Amino acid sequence: MKHAVIGTIEVKPGTRAEVLRAVLAHRERSLRDEPGTLQFEVLVPNDDANKILLFELYADTQAFEEHFYRGESIARTKKEVGHLMASLTGVHSKLGGELAASGTVEQQTVIPQLRIASASRSLEFYVGGLGFTVDWKHQFEPGFPLFVRLTRTGQTIFLTEHVGDCEVGGAVYFVVPDVDRCYAEFSGRGVSAAEPPTETSWGTREMTITDPDGNRLRFASERSSG
Repeated sequence: MKHAVIGTIEVKPGTRAEVLRAVLAHRERSLRDEPGTLQFEVLVPNDDANKILLFELYADTQAFEEHFYRGESIARTKKEVGHLMASLTGVHSKLGGELAASGTVEQQTVIPQLRIASASRSLEFYVGGLGFTVDWKHQFEPGFPLFVRLTRTGQTIFLTEHVGDCEVGGAVYFVVPDVDRCYAEFSGRGVSAAEPPTETSWGTREMTITDPDGNRLRFASERSSG
């Protein structure tokens, strides 16, 4: 099933033209060199000089992961203009027509919530280390606790600095296509697993990552019968 992303790049004031040139070059390379990248549209809002909008369509989730986590073009773009980007967020979606044709509507109806002590420290870990994107942030006033929604390949979580929301030391179980691939990706970004991928007696292969606050993130795949 195709994987769509609606992205927002917020740039530092006065830098949109430079970032736009780099993003358009990235678009051209992606469409030319990545078979799984099917569509890549770059939009410039009329009423916000510090934003660039993206619509991207991939053959499937694996194609998106190849583009975003391992693609040479996006790495080059981040190196060229990453310092000019204030934020990069995305909403991951599926095409409504494909869902209707398949007779199923996939939607995450339960979102786990984890307590964090420092949003800046946690976002560096979740975004920079694990490859999540920030969907949105909420703060009642400057200086108040932050509440954040993050998504990675269609799996969404909440992070909260609010003391009364929940306690530190939670756990989330992520079912992923290939836990060993996740392990390699996370290790490549400097994240060490508390427990590396191990086969379980109940037919899965699982690993555990611990975030800066001690919350446990368990990633699991069905064990290959071969």
